[in-house]
Amino acid sequence: MSLRADILIVSYLFFAVISGTPGLARGSGSEATAGNEMKDSGELRLRELSDSLAVLLERRANSSGAERMAGEIEIIIDGTLIMDTLLLSDAYYFVGVQHYQSNRFDRAYDCFSVSTSFRERLSLYDRRYGNGLSNMAVSLHRLGNYTHAYGLGVRGLEAKRAVSGSDSSGLATNYLNLASICLELNDAGQAIELAESGLKISRLYPDEIPSKIQADLYHVIGLSLYRTLEYNKSLVYCREALRIYDRDPAASVDSRILMHNTMAQVHRRLDQPLEAEEQFRMGLAIRDGQNTHDKFLLHINYSAFLAHAGRIQEGEKVLEEGLERVRSAYGPESREYFIMLVSVADFITNSLGDSDRSLALYDECLGYVRRNPWDVSMRKFVTVKYAQALTDAGRYEEVLAITEEMAISSEPAKPGNRDDGEINGISEEDLRLLELRYDALNALARSERNMDYLRQAVAAGSRITSLYDRRRLEMSEEESRTSFSSYSRDIYTGIIDNYAELYEADHDRESLAGLFEFSERSKVAGFLTSMRELNAARFSLPGELTELDGEIRREIGFYKDLMLKEKLKAVPDTQRLATWEGVTFRLLRSRDSLVRIFENNYPAYYNLKF
Repeated sequence: MSLRADILIVSYLFFAVISGTPGLARGSGSEATAGNEMKDSGELRLRELSDSLAVLLERRANSSGAERMAGEIEIIIDGTLIMDTLLLSDAYYFVGVQHYQSNRFDRAYDCFSVSTSFRERLSLYDRRYGNGLSNMAVSLHRLGNYTHAYGLGVRGLEAKRAVSGSDSSGLATNYLNLASICLELNDAGQAIELAESGLKISRLYPDEIPSKIQADLYHVIGLSLYRTLEYNKSLVYCREALRIYDRDPAASVDSRILMHNTMAQVHRRLDQPLEAEEQFRMGLAIRDGQNTHDKFLLHINYSAFLAHAGRIQEGEKVLEEGLERVRSAYGPESREYFIMLVSVADFITNSLGDSDRSLALYDECLGYVRRNPWDVSMRKFVTVKYAQALTDAGRYEEVLAITEEMAISSEPAKPGNRDDGEINGISEEDLRLLELRYDALNALARSERNMDYLRQAVAAGSRITSLYDRRRLEMSEEESRTSFSSYSRDIYTGIIDNYAELYEADHDRESLAGLFEFSERSKVAGFLTSMRELNAARFSLPGELTELDGEIRREIGFYKDLMLKEKLKAVPDTQRLATWEGVTFRLLRSRDSLVRIFENNYPAYYNLKF
């Protein structure tokens, strides 16, 4: 019953951009005496090093030199009494950037935190203060502490807005990072809203905002649609983002790596293996260098793809290369290393059949989780894979124990304002844990002839179907609903069998009612969803808006049909396909804008639909 396709990419995909280019450290703090400042050799040397480090960081050149300077700055700060608070703040800021660029995210966070605290002591809330808060957020983002990252990201946005005046062009990156964090908090709707805010700014300041930022924002929306299982629509956004990245390949290396990974996973979900493998290979073909550390995600997902295709030896080689890459780039104690180790354990279970070795690796990964209890997403990721391995080994009681411990949902409330508590905040890992729990309860009910297990299975299955039904309602594509209904049919038939067994055992009227209810729901779930959306539009929207929506839908369908026919030709016309893809993207953007008008300006539409 698994819908997963090693979806790790959506949890670790985003571009944690250091907000703002480092500038030179200048000026003296209120605690420094101007006449004596330059006489102090320690402060003089600290200022020289901070200025030089800022230049190297801005150029992203001479990493060994930057590392040496950052180390010398830390030695001076630790061993010298520095009275210039502003100088200390700037020095910590630049050292934080160096740590971040070297993948030492915990140390980067500490430095940015000290830097902002010094500025608060001076009551100096300038642009660098806002950047420091934002960089604390992206450091926590990379560490997996998404809840705290979101709060700091909002503070950073507000601080930068306060000093931006009439020019808000610098806020686009803040919206990008906040959207990325919301995606990790499983609030795809809020992620899209924030990304749209960033895109609005990019339209206002087309010459000020790099095209890469615009493409990254489209990438966020594509991933949000991936999260809500709207794969065809996700692919349209991803292709548009990749088209923009390709205008300047050198400046978008990190984003292109992640985009190829995303598109490969979308093609996998659409059962398009040739296209998926092409994207994996394109991503791995990017030459190693600056900003290529996250290629390990391609190794994880490509190895799983190869294993699924029966190419075990190829998959094993790809995975080994990825593990070595992570060990070298991030170190053996890093979060990224344990992500990779979980994937190795999963490969060993599913492809090599060595459950003892696999479970030993999971125990090692659980050690990371115990040492970092705030990393909820990592705990869920490890727990899902571990529970799957236990299920494969037939250790169902242990599956129940760990799925009970991971009560859904352990994450705090979502950052957005929409009242979607039934699905927002529920990750794919949460759903998979429920599915594994359901499977384990059914297995125990069969083996032990225990009706209590069967009743618990019905409760778990009912919870799953309610989440499925909510997710289906949030889909805007009929294709996605049809595909999802096909997938979810198994859980409905499973619950029907559960109720039938209960009724056979005790002839309870409640069991009979449940049997009939899920029999009917399994037949018409997708139809009811479409009817609710149709009625919501019919009874709550002006006629001209529903006509416009219908016209846009028809045009989208027309161009999709043209592209499908062209792709079936022996030699497809790539220029035609590119043109039609561009038209389809613009139509989808128009319809997305229209739907936002429906939901924001016509509350009855939203209430009737959901």
